[in-house]
Amino acid sequence: MIIAEDYSGEGLHLWHPYVFKYEFDFSDILPKIRPTYEAALNHWAAKTDQTKVETIPNSTTSRVGRYEYTLEPHNQECMQPFNNWLGSRISWVWDQFGYLGAESEISQSWFNRHEKGGQTKEHTHNCIELVVASYLQNDGEGQGNIEIKDPLEYHKTGYPYDAEKEVWKEIKCPTNTVLIFPGWVNHRSQVNKVGGERMVMTYNINARLFKCDVYENRFVLPNTLNAA
Repeated sequence: MIIAEDYSGEGLHLWHPYVFKYEFDFSDILPKIRPTYEAALNHWAAKTDQTKVETIPNSTTSRVGRYEYTLEPHNQECMQPFNNWLGSRISWVWDQFGYLGAESEISQSWFNRHEKGGQTKEHTHNCIELVVASYLQNDGEGQGNIEIKDPLEYHKTGYPYDAEKEVWKEIKCPTNTVLIFPGWVNHRSQVNKVGGERMVMTYNINARLFKCDVYENRFVLPNTLNAA
């Protein structure tokens, strides 16, 4: 009997992943946050100050946080259980990225609603360290999931590989999925092909240095460097 030789080697993952997936039960929060959700998406800013990455009119991004901070989801009292749950996980993600003395600050939050034909196109979150995307309502199939773009795409352009299959990777995001990833990651949503309402809530998270790291010279800000 001839035994085929195993030519596989050990894959070495020398760096951390850059997308982290969790699950949080939003069932108790959803009916409480819905009035804010509706108010935010009916705000004049959501209708007249749309982003260019949305397919109109089948999807709506609320940019209300630029104009009416009281309607941002993270500011709602009913979101406190989620915010408390999220805090410790954000701290863990900071550690994975090796961030120096980072504490979390939610700089902005909003909702996305995608009905049939709705989609958010490829984009990044400029000047944002971490993005938290929470799927409040989604079937994880026909209503569409998120797709992440290979950050090494341009390095691989000379490789003989199928870019149509390899550049974009889908992450299944049924209801209660929470994703945390860096703001520089290119991502997009799939088209809602079956109708119904896909509800997504997004937090932009910024890192702030602990003062002790600066005072003890463990990390010196550029504008505090002494001249040689």
